[in-house]
Amino acid sequence: MFDEEGNIKKDDEAVEVWFNHFSKLLGESSLREAHSAPESSFQGDGGLDLSDHLCAPISVEEITWALHKVKKEAAPGQDDIRAEMMMADGLLEVWLTLFQVCWVHSIVPSIWKESVVNPVPKKHAKGVCEVDNFHGVALSSTVCKVMCMVLNNRLLQMAEEEG
Repeated sequence: MFDEEGNIKKDDEAVEVWFNHFSKLLGESSLREAHSAPESSFQGDGGLDLSDHLCAPISVEEITWALHKVKKEAAPGQDDIRAEMMMADGLLEVWLTLFQVCWVHSIVPSIWKESVVNPVPKKHAKGVCEVDNFHGVALSSTVCKVMCMVLNNRLLQMAEEEG
């Protein structure tokens, strides 16, 4: 891996080159803010007229629907939980309990807020060791993706109802 000055970097120094590269691409302040953002809590009493469906407890049917929609071949995030693992017999009640606790108490597990960024070579890249010949692919928690699919589906249904 070459740094900005063209020096060869290996191991931990190469990781630092990648971090610096993606910090510049994404904006260094956004990376720092992601780690230090204050926790927020939505109480649902801010005068908004939310539909009953949006505020209802999460159902087994919603989770089952989302599990069938999530990409099965997608790489997992830092928790290393794959979609196939989530669909294992007997775990549906675990996911239901977790999602209910998160939804009712406005909690987002910290690991769901993190992604692993992997550098992937761009097509037709000439200098494989130059950071500009790569783009970043963020790997997020599959568990979080399933929860987000459930909530996104609720929001879409509410938007359609409201017109």
